[in-house]
Amino acid sequence: MNELSWQWVVLLLGVLGIICYFAKSTLEMFLFRPKVNNNPQGPLMGPPQPGIEEKAMQDYKKRTQSLQDNNIIEDMNKCIHWDITQKDFYFISYSSKNVRQAETLKRLLQHNNVHVWIAPDCIPQGREYSKVIPTALKYAKFFALLLTPDSAKSDWLRRELDNAINNKNIKINVVLSDGFTISDIRSDNELMFLLNRVQVKYEYSELVQSSEMLHSFISE
Repeated sequence: MNELSWQWVVLLLGVLGIICYFAKSTLEMFLFRPKVNNNPQGPLMGPPQPGIEEKAMQDYKKRTQSLQDNNIIEDMNKCIHWDITQKDFYFISYSSKNVRQAETLKRLLQHNNVHVWIAPDCIPQGREYSKVIPTALKYAKFFALLLTPDSAKSDWLRRELDNAINNKNIKINVVLSDGFTISDIRSDNELMFLLNRVQVKYEYSELVQSSEMLHSFISE
């Protein structure tokens, strides 16, 4: 092969090399270019879309809370031997200083085939009051507030009452005891505010002494 032929071969190889180089660069540019980011302030290859992690955490908390609620309900049902999600029942709210009156009211209701939820009898062993009571209030059909001079001063009772008022599916009945009157309610601004739309018409002594009054209380 003469010298001129070798020059053409070298020239041809050089052209082919240049073509291959540009072809490779163009291919890499199309295959490996970064994804377009619609957020100009964020990095080109940044984290996942904002909000996904927060939503996943919220969903996890909801599932966890639902599981905890189910566990509490299961323990409560074992404690009281009936299902709070399937029965209409009275939640009795009272002061521990009036336990005798509360227990009497409970027995009267149960004697008339009414399911009753009352603390501490219906608190499962090892469970916290602050977690069990809101669950019971969530499913209660009736809320019986035993109102006395002692219970009127109870912050816990007022929290239970406030919870019941915010539950649109619960019927609130107020039972006045130990000489506590409607005038006493009116003189207490917070109680008056809480019971503003509740008709107060039962006295403890009447419920205990009159079966007719008790049946009226139950049939509401």
